[in-house]
Amino acid sequence: KNVGRQGAVRDRFVALMRTIGKGLNDAMYQCILEYTNLNPDEEEDGKKRKSSHAAKAKVTKELKLVPNIVFYVESLEKHLIKVDASKKTNLMSEFKRSTARDFKVNMDKVHIPADDDNCGK
Repeated sequence: KNVGRQGAVRDRFVALMRTIGKGLNDAMYQCILEYTNLNPDEEEDGKKRKSSHAAKAKVTKELKLVPNIVFYVESLEKHLIKVDASKKTNLMSEFKRSTARDFKVNMDKVHIPADDDNCGK
């Protein structure tokens, strides 16, 4: 359809990016969230894992991949935003914006001030 126009974003590419944004991107983030919350010490199917040390090592090794995956997805989003601006398209319509995962808040150690009206001032 848009093949003849020079510099135009093709309909197939737009459809591909929407499919990635709608299905793959959401599934990937859900998988990352579930995997990062995985505890290798938990029992699986009622049986204790044979080697807890090996399971921990495997999870630790695979968790090292998560930052790279998030980086590449965010790079894709950055480039799509540039294409959106230059070609006046909306390729990011189906993408869920990523969240920062570089820290975890331990709510047990958070101190909440008693004076809520002044926000601790």
